[in-house]
Amino acid sequence: LADTDELTGLPNRRAGLKRLEQHMRDARAVDVRAGESTLAVGFLDIDLFKRINDVHGHEAGDRVLVAVAATLTAAVRDPADVIRMGGEEFLVLLPGIGGASARARLEAMRSQVSAAGAELGIDGLTVTASIGLATLVQEDTDAASLLRRADEAMYRAKRAGRDRVVDAEAQDIAL
Repeated sequence: LADTDELTGLPNRRAGLKRLEQHMRDARAVDVRAGESTLAVGFLDIDLFKRINDVHGHEAGDRVLVAVAATLTAAVRDPADVIRMGGEEFLVLLPGIGGASARARLEAMRSQVSAAGAELGIDGLTVTASIGLATLVQEDTDAASLLRRADEAMYRAKRAGRDRVVDAEAQDIAL
């Protein structure tokens, strides 16, 4: 229980960071030989979540969180690779992929999150997500640096209009 989020059943931040560090160690072992990153992360924030709670109530907000968690875990190979970081923030670990493949996977998840919100059948509810993508690079000396880049990209997605995926390496989205 100490490693599990009570509402969603996902690994919590502490457990998720341990898992991320293990994926980073594994990816670095492969990256040295292959010369290409084999780990990407998506930092996802449900857009305007406070408004969802204010307009539809906290029970609806909880239903949204559970639906988003289920949607994300269904979209990855290992459900332990989806972490509830806190509040309306989730971390998706994508071991074994990077670059355009990671972006395509996160774009699909973004669309699936919106569909899951619609399936809740709550009048007037729209659920969207902003996602920051970061791919492991040599300069990422620890999990915090990789997460910081993903988090910054997620905030760039929000500033650019929400409901989108922004790659930490992209320079075309407003800072």
